[in-house]
Amino acid sequence: MTRCQTRKIQNPHDPTPETEAKTWKALPYPHKERAVNICDGLLSGRTYRSLGGRKLVRRPEIIRFCLGKRYRLICARKSKRIIPLMILTHERYNKFYKSI
Repeated sequence: MTRCQTRKIQNPHDPTPETEAKTWKALPYPHKERAVNICDGLLSGRTYRSLGGRKLVRRPEIIRFCLGKRYRLICARKSKRIIPLMILTHERYNKFYKSI
């Protein structure tokens, strides 16, 4: 199990851990591989921009990565580190974005 899979966001708008586990299981292999590569890159000190990340306009401490058309990897900037939080489908990401 990677570090990326074990991170959970502590937020009232967070999907339940069961939903996140279902999303991870439903994620196609190339997207899982991309998510793991992004997590490893962040842990090794690469910038989020070099990995394809973008800040959210409403909350600049939250960074999103596209894992294809249907999935998003959400990360948070805490001090000088970027920590992976969750993987969402595009539909759940839209709800998450509207709720913050």
